Amino acid sequence: MGQNPPATTIAPAEIFALALRHHQAGRLTEAERLYRRLLAIVPDHVDGLHLLGVLSAQSGDDTTAERLIGQALSLRPDYPEAHLNLGNLLRQQDRWCQAAAHYERALVLRPTLTDAYVGLGLVCFTQNRLEEAARRYSQALALRPDSPWLHKDYGRVLLKQGDFTAGFREYEWRWRIKDFPVKTTPFTQPRWDGRNLAGQTILLHAEQGLGDTLQFIRYAPLLQRQGARVVLECPGELVRLLGSMDALDQVFSEGAARPEADCHAPLLSLPHLLGTTLATIPAEIPYLAPQPELVAAWAARLPPTDGPRIGLVWAGNPRRHQPEWAAVDRRRSIALAMLAPLAAVGGIQWISLQKERRPELDTPPPGMTLIDVMDDVVDFADTAALMAALDLVIGVDTAVIHLAGALGRPAWLLSRFDGCWRWLQDRDDSPWYPSLRLFRQPDPGDWKSVILALVACLGDGVRATEGVVRPLTGRLSSAREATAERRP
Repeated sequence: MGQNPPATTIAPAEIFALALRHHQAGRLTEAERLYRRLLAIVPDHVDGLHLLGVLSAQSGDDTTAERLIGQALSLRPDYPEAHLNLGNLLRQQDRWCQAAAHYERALVLRPTLTDAYVGLGLVCFTQNRLEEAARRYSQALALRPDSPWLHKDYGRVLLKQGDFTAGFREYEWRWRIKDFPVKTTPFTQPRWDGRNLAGQTILLHAEQGLGDTLQFIRYAPLLQRQGARVVLECPGELVRLLGSMDALDQVFSEGAARPEADCHAPLLSLPHLLGTTLATIPAEIPYLAPQPELVAAWAARLPPTDGPRIGLVWAGNPRRHQPEWAAVDRRRSIALAMLAPLAAVGGIQWISLQKERRPELDTPPPGMTLIDVMDDVVDFADTAALMAALDLVIGVDTAVIHLAGALGRPAWLLSRFDGCWRWLQDRDDSPWYPSLRLFRQPDPGDWKSVILALVACLGDGVRATEGVVRPLTGRLSSAREATAERRP
């Protein structure tokens, strides 16, 4: 009496209910064991196949997930949630057209399935179909108007379209998302609401990537002009560099004791609070500068050359623990070997600016000698000083490109097809960084065309005649002047 019944007497419905409870509670190992036990008894249990597929996707086994959800759909083609989950799985693998077909089918079966509109919005966004993406997010918001995730992602679409007023307003919804971003210590000061700051101290703080901090710290001088005392909390890698910025009265590392302040503001909220439009982006470049003593020290580390020095960065942080970020990194990063065509342009001294994935330096492209001093680079103050010795920086979309732009150094960005919202659309220049030129993928994954365009431009700017190399700098100065005259 009181003993559990033998395992064989538990009905399939009870096994499924117990597995589902474990699954919903995050006990994936127990849930998987029970789903498999269920399917051993009832091999065509559609919900069991579907949810075991979902669990497999959560565990990182995409192949098994696709097979199981596909089996569920073969048994029940009119299963909207299975179409939705398969669409999500395919989208994260960059199989956008297949994903869209499943989202569309899910909506035919259930027109109120909000997440299917979201999925279509994400697909359209990554395919640069921005008007369609905006329409899909609007449909989702009509069903779920209080969703902060939806408003935040809709804001990204508007920002990429250049509608900064509405875009940054929608992007503010991110602060209603629980633990976005996670801060170890809550702020005791009120958040700044845009009122005049004369005579007050405002605590600015980083909230996302290093590149975001480098991009949006440009707003500190605007706050200083209001008469504010401006202090900054940021990642340790940026403290030394940003500590020399005239507009900042104090810079300290995340986790350190915070000074007294009247209010606080996240850096990415400043464009909204200050009413930034496409035409009013603060672009007083440079707004960062390397430390002179470091410039001399790093210049001495590089071998002498008669030709141009060009820095290279080809990959970002993969963030494998964050699936959405990892998917973006797969699209933005390249292998060093793909830059082999650059070696054909003679007379260039190539300098590595790469901190991630550095084992690739052991096998550089044939014909390319890549000088690597990054082991001794402690933080971004060192990287900034190293950049001062370069004529050009070429890189994928990482914080290094933002640093080059903030320093006013010539930089060429290799942009994935679905470039970040901040690079807008159909432009080869940037209103954020006048010294930046963009080389965009013409089609998803087409790095070959981008690299061939780079080679052509380098060939125009570097010519060897009787052993004398004509550097790129004069040509890039002309390019910067032309950029300054372009549209905002």
